[in-house]
Formats: sequence, C-alpha cells, structure tokens
Amino acid sequence: MPIPHRRFLVDDVDDVALAAKWPLIELDTSGEVVAVHINERTMAPFDADADLVEPVYRASRAMLELVYAPEACLTYRLETGQAAILDNHRVLHARSAFHGNRHIRQCHVDRDEFFSRLRALYRRFDGSAQFREYV
Repeated sequence: MPIPHRRFLVDDVDDVALAAKWPLIELDTSGEVVAVHINERTMAPFDADADLVEPVYRASRAMLELVYAPEACLTYRLETGQAAILDNHRVLHARSAFHGNRHIRQCHVDRDEFFSRLRALYRRFDGSAQFREYV
C-alpha cells in the first residue's frame, strides 16, 4: 500500500516542498528489499478503500514499534569533524534530542546519479566489469 508523505518548510535556510508516495517496504521485481520508506513525521492521510484503512494503520504502527524498539537502535554521538555517510534507502536513521549548540551540514546525492557515475568509472578503469542494477 503506497503511503503518501508530505513535507513543507519555509524558513531562512530552506524552501522545501517534498511529496512522495511509497510503500513502507519497497521490493524489486524479484521480491528483494530495495528501500524502506518510513517517516511518521511526514506521513499524510492516504486515499484507500475503507476496508484497508485499519489494516494499513495497524501494520504501520507495528513497523514503527519494531523500528523504535531499544534493541533495534544503535546510538552514536558524532564528534566535531566526524561524518556519517549512509544510503538513505537502505538505512533507517534519525537523531535524538539535543540540548546546546550544534551545527550540522547535510549533503544529499541523487541515487541514480551516484550509480551512473560509479558504472562510468568501472567502465573507464575496468572495461571487463559486469554491471548489476545497483552496482
């Protein structure tokens, strides 16, 4: 069941108008997990048959309970100069409450652009490389 997500933010730094519609767990044509899309802060009401509303909300809640279970969480404090690099489609991530001053820089790389560049580099430096969809 695709779940709509919306995020609108306008301030001195950002002018954001994001909209997406994805299942919580996205599978490829072989049934393999390719992405997890879960963000309860941006989930929007969805338009579905009445008989699907309660089961979808129950499933969403069960997924969130699994995600937020203490035994499923890894907590790591970044120190000055450190970076966290992750695949936004494959790693669930968040940050906890913070009191004090902090400065965070985020850099987002388009997934298709990243893999296109990687395939081009493989081709340039190793012409025999075989390419998979997500190499």
